[in-house]
Amino acid sequence: MALRVNRDPSLAVPLAELLNKPGMAGHATPADYYRPRKPQSPLEITVRAEIGEPLNQKFREVLVAALLFDCGDINGQGRAILEAYTRDVQGHFVTYARAALDGALTSNPEH
Repeated sequence: MALRVNRDPSLAVPLAELLNKPGMAGHATPADYYRPRKPQSPLEITVRAEIGEPLNQKFREVLVAALLFDCGDINGQGRAILEAYTRDVQGHFVTYARAALDGALTSNPEH
């Protein structure tokens, strides 16, 4: 969170490397109307008793992706993650991702 005030381009490579670590990315959950339609059996549907950890993973991912996007992005990785979150089932992540993509989180005129 503290890095949000320091959007230096030198942070782009370390942030991209962080997002490439196992468990750091891929937590966006698209709403049903964005998912490809396929029949599901009852065995494919699972319920998680603990919701806190997945939300923390998503929160961490979207914050790091937004910072990477602001710092110059590497291979469009930050943008791709933020765009995935614009279709997330949880609206607060959608709002944050859209604001990051629209430049509302920064005064940087390039975004």
